Amino acid sequence: MDPAFLAPTEVMESDHPRVQSLVAELTADAADAPQRLCRLFEHARDAVRYGVYSRFDQRDAYRATVTLDRGVGYCVQKAVVLVTLARAAGFPARLTAVDIRNQRAPEYLVQLMGTDRFAFHCYASVHLQGRWVALTPAFDAETCE
Repeated sequence: MDPAFLAPTEVMESDHPRVQSLVAELTADAADAPQRLCRLFEHARDAVRYGVYSRFDQRDAYRATVTLDRGVGYCVQKAVVLVTLARAAGFPARLTAVDIRNQRAPEYLVQLMGTDRFAFHCYASVHLQGRWVALTPAFDAETCE
């Protein structure tokens, strides 16, 4: 396993004291690795609301701690949060970027963008029990409902 998948970065601040404390709190009584990862996923998914209009024009807008403080983010920012939490918990994790068609995108957004194709959609890939698992925390539970 490439050690880079566990290392902190400028935006994936897995060594930040607040991140370390949050991970310890979220996983304190988890029974096993899948349950620990599930709690981290749910936190990234639900503690940060989905917001397509989140700030994205400056590098700092992608820092995990900034997104957690702001409480809103779009797919890239929320995936950064999940990768950060996973790395802090000892799970190798990476960002994965793809282009997707969102056939359920609101019409005003499709008209604004000129397409229903969302370029550079990001999700987290986390190594769990010998394999990479794709996790998409983009839409919070309320948005999904």
